Amino acid sequence: MKFLKNLAAHWLRHSHRVHLRTSAVNTYPELVALIDRFIDGSLRYPLEWDDFISWQSNVPNIEVIRARIAETEPLFFSANRTERAQAVSPLVQQRNIAASFSGLLHGSRLTIRSSGPLRRATVI
Repeated sequence: MKFLKNLAAHWLRHSHRVHLRTSAVNTYPELVALIDRFIDGSLRYPLEWDDFISWQSNVPNIEVIRARIAETEPLFFSANRTERAQAVSPLVQQRNIAASFSGLLHGSRLTIRSSGPLRRATVI
């Protein structure tokens, strides 16, 4: 058993396939900005979305939203264009919930129009 633990520790230290989360989403404005970057295809670094989806948040309300988004997350990377389009609406809905909690909406909502890497969302 000790051999396996040592082997695993060695692999984790020296593997190029291991990724440690760069930053956590801790506030609603950070969450809204991340979702906006994901929809627009302008993430700050290649694994930014994966960092959000794959790591639980220590902030309970953000964790609830993260878990809801994670349920539909595989659809974003589907080869089927219809499935990718179906994932956008629930994502925008969760984005708008986070925006309303943070006071970012102020009467405007993000809506979906057909363009952009996924389908661009626009504030109306």
